[in-house]
Amino acid sequence: MNQVNELWIGEIPAHRLASFEALLARFGMHAAVKLAPNASLFSICSESVIDQTARASLASGLAELGAPFELLYIGPTGERYAFVPHLGLHRAELNEIGEELLSYSRFESLIERSNGSNRELRRLVDIALGKPWVEAIDLIRSKAERRVA
Repeated sequence: MNQVNELWIGEIPAHRLASFEALLARFGMHAAVKLAPNASLFSICSESVIDQTARASLASGLAELGAPFELLYIGPTGERYAFVPHLGLHRAELNEIGEELLSYSRFESLIERSNGSNRELRRLVDIALGKPWVEAIDLIRSKAERRVA
């Protein structure tokens, strides 16, 4: 089983770039910095391997810096951290092929909170699995890639 380690950080203003690079250096991460075409915003990508405890600390530090990011680890104890400023920080457990996991007890609590409404249950499950974060990050990424010089 191959393990996947990916970090993507987007929409970094030039004056904040050094803060992100310093944080990644504290974790021994090597990253590629890229200027978005026709924009003054940077993105950072990395495939450095860090352990579960370090991922949690890194995600917390990145969230404090305020740029959208996704930190993904697919392996035996997979997880995805996603941060979007207007949504906050989200963590999802992933199985060995990268699918989100939801425990039975958590699902039961979502059923209870939905008060019998299928629409509300769907909304709560989407939030628990991180769908709003994934969609927002995908939109930010695609917006950056569509810019042309």
